[in-house]
Amino acid sequence: MSCFMNISGKGLNVTMSNGIYELYGKSVTSENLDWQAIVNEQVCPFLQRKCLKNRKSAPEQTIGTCTVSYGRDSKPMIICPYRLLERK
Repeated sequence: MSCFMNISGKGLNVTMSNGIYELYGKSVTSENLDWQAIVNEQVCPFLQRKCLKNRKSAPEQTIGTCTVSYGRDSKPMIICPYRLLERK
């Protein structure tokens, strides 16, 4: 499953094959999500506010990545400290 998002005129291809499992708290395998709206809103569901991890190349845009693949087996690894504090 993949989606294509355009951020400030730059394309961002998000797939599990490029290592992203979760973006703004949403699984990249989820269907019927409005990714453009999710990226534009930049809301972290664990903080209930705008994501605090800003891009160095575009400080007005947040990173939004919560979980990525890691290692030879490509296992999910949480990289966001706020995701680690989730209590659902």
